[in-house]
Amino acid sequence: MMGPQSRTPRYSNDDKNLIAEQPGRLVLFSGVLLAVTLGLIARGLTSPNKVKSMIESAAARIHKDIRVDFEGAQMSLANGIMPRFAVVITQVKMESENECWMKPRLTADEIRLPLSFWALLQGQNPITQVEAGQVAIDLRSAYKNCEENPKDQKSEAPKIKQFVTLKQAPGSGHKTTPPPQVNAILVDRLKISAPNLTEAVDLNAFAVRLKSHAPRVVEVTAKTHLMKDDQVGDYLSHATVWGEYSEFPRNTLQARISGNWREGSYHVKASYDMKSENLLSELDLKHVPLSQATQILKKFQWLKDDVNARQIWVSLNAQAEITKSNFKTAQMQLKDLRLEGDLGDLTINEARVVSFDPVKYFPFTIDLRRVSLEKLLGLMNKSHPSPILGQLGTFTGSAQITDANNVEIKGVQKGLEFIFSNKGQRELQALSEIATNMKLEKDRWNIQISRFVPEQGTFDGALQVMADKEFKNLEVKAKANEIRLAPNVVRLMTGGGEFGAFSGDLAMKFAEGQMSYIRGHLNSESFNIEGVEVSKAKLNIDYSGGEAHAQTQVQKMAVNVGSPAFQILKDLIEPDWMIDNRLQMKSLNAQFNAKSFKILNWKNFSAQLDKGGRLLSDGEWNENGILSGQVQAQAGKVNHKWLISGQRDEPIFTLVDAAKKKK
Repeated sequence: MMGPQSRTPRYSNDDKNLIAEQPGRLVLFSGVLLAVTLGLIARGLTSPNKVKSMIESAAARIHKDIRVDFEGAQMSLANGIMPRFAVVITQVKMESENECWMKPRLTADEIRLPLSFWALLQGQNPITQVEAGQVAIDLRSAYKNCEENPKDQKSEAPKIKQFVTLKQAPGSGHKTTPPPQVNAILVDRLKISAPNLTEAVDLNAFAVRLKSHAPRVVEVTAKTHLMKDDQVGDYLSHATVWGEYSEFPRNTLQARISGNWREGSYHVKASYDMKSENLLSELDLKHVPLSQATQILKKFQWLKDDVNARQIWVSLNAQAEITKSNFKTAQMQLKDLRLEGDLGDLTINEARVVSFDPVKYFPFTIDLRRVSLEKLLGLMNKSHPSPILGQLGTFTGSAQITDANNVEIKGVQKGLEFIFSNKGQRELQALSEIATNMKLEKDRWNIQISRFVPEQGTFDGALQVMADKEFKNLEVKAKANEIRLAPNVVRLMTGGGEFGAFSGDLAMKFAEGQMSYIRGHLNSESFNIEGVEVSKAKLNIDYSGGEAHAQTQVQKMAVNVGSPAFQILKDLIEPDWMIDNRLQMKSLNAQFNAKSFKILNWKNFSAQLDKGGRLLSDGEWNENGILSGQVQAQAGKVNHKWLISGQRDEPIFTLVDAAKKKK
């Protein structure tokens, strides 16, 4: 008989699969249970009321002079579609009435405090970064220096805490948690306004990052529209801002600003040594509109006068050094300064300023290429110098600047125009070239013109001008061996006649833009003015004190029938005086005296007739233009005498005597 035998249970395949799945179901159940438990715990810890209470408690410990207010606070578990654990505080407002801080007010639509769940589990600082949305800082009062003398300080002034923990304050017997160390502050948009700023500073993607704890290195970055132009918007004025504070190898502040400015660009660098108080800076401009640069200078009140700088671009490199924060003794070096555009080209290769108060600099040279004098005057808001001048032309040369009272300018001016007018019509006499050497010494200008080339004309001579610094008082010395004007100018001024070469030697003075003195002589080979032909004429002139004296000598003169002069003199002319329909005279002499160019008299006028005999005359016109005087004609056996009356434009001759000469 067989003994009892052990029996092995028999299972189907379905039973075996079911038994194999039990551990997995157990793990899944445990995970769900743990998630539900953690969720309930997190919900209790992150309820809005709980979070808001913690924020209020933390804000109350920042500083007694700072009021903090916010609308709400809550936990956020996601940033968009990405999971993230963070505290979100909305509608934050912080402000202080402390004038030592310029009465700041900060408003933010949202402040985000990302939390590291892993750091929480390890008991470490869960907050290493602060983020904000739209932030505005308004400094509502001017800067006030509130530093006290250390000898007078009784106790240390309260300080703002670096940061505060969001954890609840530990009870007695618990270890105190140190304030969290924030490594970065990120702001989507930051707007700063202050009383000394004409407009708010608007920064995008503003960030402060702690790059090193020991030695401490802090970096600041941002993007902005620093040189925004209201007329064209923001798209032409992007800028990048970078700054850094470093404690190694010494305490220094560094900054860089780079951006585009319309069609140009700029780059600014600065480094400040906090111990020595030395500032090094560099500015680099490339093809920046000068009109935009002057607007910035006016905003900061560095430029008070208006400047008409349209269609002018500036490029330069400037390096400055300020010692002990003393701007008066600051030194600056300029390189490759260039103005270009409608003005022409103006270049300074190098210049060095050694003091700003008073202004002192080393001698430097300005190169000028086709500089428009009219545009240059417009740039300085100066008016056109004289109504007798048309276009002022362009200047090419150089200017050597030693100091404000010692300047030398050499070069060639082209295109200067003089305006000639007669009977409502006008013509221009352009000068192809003027070679000039100008020197300013001890507030006096000395100008030498060695070459003077009129278009379609001739000038053989020299011109010297001496003037005060403002060109209000001038002395002019001109000596010309030969002068010929353009044919169109000659035709206008002579009524269709001719004007040959003339020469002269003159000295003139001008006071406040008015002629006060002239002395010298003019010689003319020949001219024909409205039917009056003159050969070999000479004029000596002396004018001062408002009175002019002139002596005229003419070798030959002929008055043609039909000319305006003949129409005036026809009642004085005997038919037998005429030769080929012309009244011909020679050896003419006369003295003229004028006062204020309104009263004129002539005397000792005499002229010999080619047919024999002579004409004599004395007379004047007064300030009203009324004529008085006499004319005598002695020809052959007959003497004629006429009294002159009427107006100077319409003289009347009255015959008072007609007698034959005695044998």
